[in-house]
Amino acid sequence: MSGWRGVTSSDWRTYAAIAAIALAIGIVNALSGAQDAAWRGDSYDIGRRLFWEMSSIIVILALVPILTLSLRRMRRATRLAARVGIAAAALLGFSALHIAGMVGLRKFMLWLAGSAYDFHFSLASVLYEFRKDAVTALLIGGLRSG
Repeated sequence: MSGWRGVTSSDWRTYAAIAAIALAIGIVNALSGAQDAAWRGDSYDIGRRLFWEMSSIIVILALVPILTLSLRRMRRATRLAARVGIAAAALLGFSALHIAGMVGLRKFMLWLAGSAYDFHFSLASVLYEFRKDAVTALLIGGLRSG
């Protein structure tokens, strides 16, 4: 191992790849959402859609180390039950922290701008975010373990 606190140059390259992919997906999602809205007769408003996407991506990128640590623990675990438990805890923690961080960031940024944000907290909203977080965690985990 080399680098700061055991972080290798390979870790930084992987993190940079994750960041680049996340940013590309966010931009495509924002452009697609804006175009879909325009086709429905709503406002294109790319700035608002980029804000939603980037606020989520910022939090996801801040949480990548949690997924990395979880993968390292999973590799050291010898029993399948332990690996499944670590994966489940990591996924639930990642999703909970992503949702809380994303909502908090949006509320704060919009408060600074003199506006407000309402997540519309409900089981449906949490499940909507959780299923996206599950795919995100699996993709990041696959890239990190590859």
